[in-house]
Amino acid sequence: MLTGKKNLGSAASRESLIGRTAEREHLAPSHSPQKQTSKNPIIMKCTERHSFLVAATLTGLALTADAQTVVPVTGVTGHDGGNWPSTLGHLTDMVNALDPGWATDDHNTGMDTSADPSAPSAWTYSGSDWKQEWKANSRLDSTTSTNSKIGWAAVDFGSPVADLENMHLWNVRHQSNTENVETYNIYYSNSPTAGLPTMPDSKSTTGDYDFSSGGWTLFNTAGALSLGINTANNNTPQAVVALDGIEARYIGIEILTAGDETASRVGLAQVEFTAVPEPSVALLGGLGLLGLLRRRR
Repeated sequence: MLTGKKNLGSAASRESLIGRTAEREHLAPSHSPQKQTSKNPIIMKCTERHSFLVAATLTGLALTADAQTVVPVTGVTGHDGGNWPSTLGHLTDMVNALDPGWATDDHNTGMDTSADPSAPSAWTYSGSDWKQEWKANSRLDSTTSTNSKIGWAAVDFGSPVADLENMHLWNVRHQSNTENVETYNIYYSNSPTAGLPTMPDSKSTTGDYDFSSGGWTLFNTAGALSLGINTANNNTPQAVVALDGIEARYIGIEILTAGDETASRVGLAQVEFTAVPEPSVALLGGLGLLGLLRRRR
């Protein structure tokens, strides 16, 4: 009777058949593809190139994350132009330690930038003379001025600067314990409602300026900032204020108090700004290549 299945017979016959089948399978050559043990030089070279590009791009990203650039100042003004004569102790003596070209006739910086020109935190104030600082000959009357200030200054970058990183401040060295800035506010703006006055000449004044007149934002909302005394030559900044990536064309400094409230002058030795630079074209290209490689994989 046919049932559609082969009769395998006795147990002995079945064991013999299983044994022969296993033997055939053991002796039969394998038809599965074998792995290549030799390395293709073209593949190796492409892999090395890809690895190099990835490493170079990641290195560029790391450098960009840590990089900073000094922001050039294109203009400055304040309540008082400064001391005399016109080339000494002026407002322009507290800005642009790296690029004084725009104010050559009124610039005598005391900054030593040789340690690292791109990092103001490594600069040292090598001067001790009022001729190398902004030394305002006058103070505002705190009983009548807006927000009870005794002085103010503002810098102009020429156009809005994104990702502002730090503000570096050096206090005055000359008469450092009487004419020094003690507490202050920082304001920033792209377009002030009330235009800033033109930079005054030495021994000239512009008067008060109201930073609450519109278009300005108070940076230090938690309270006034303090600035230490500049007590020695060749020292680092008395303050490095993290600007938290704000965007601004103008930065205003509102001086609230000084070391000696009875003194007639006040000022700053140096003010510098840094920003996070925009990614370079090469770096952006590298990022694009990384994306392409990932898609191909």
